[in-house]
Amino acid sequence: MSKVSLEVPGKSSKQCYDRWINHVDPSLDKSPWTNKEISIIKQHGKDGKWVQLSKTLQEQFPNKTTHRAPNDLKNYWYSNFEKVS
Repeated sequence: MSKVSLEVPGKSSKQCYDRWINHVDPSLDKSPWTNKEISIIKQHGKDGKWVQLSKTLQEQFPNKTTHRAPNDLKNYWYSNFEKVS
């Protein structure tokens, strides 16, 4: 058990970690998607490797102090590109 999960009743270490990574981390970028980000997502999203795609975006924008959560990338991909028949 993590120290954080001990302070949050009813939540596991993994749940606390996922919440931090995808929602609470102050370095998360929640601004509108840029055209360059969208282009990179189109190129690499079909691989389904969201953590790697998040790192690729960070490498493309080295001066940016915020980053996209892997879960945000996945959600953007499935909302905009992956159409279920």
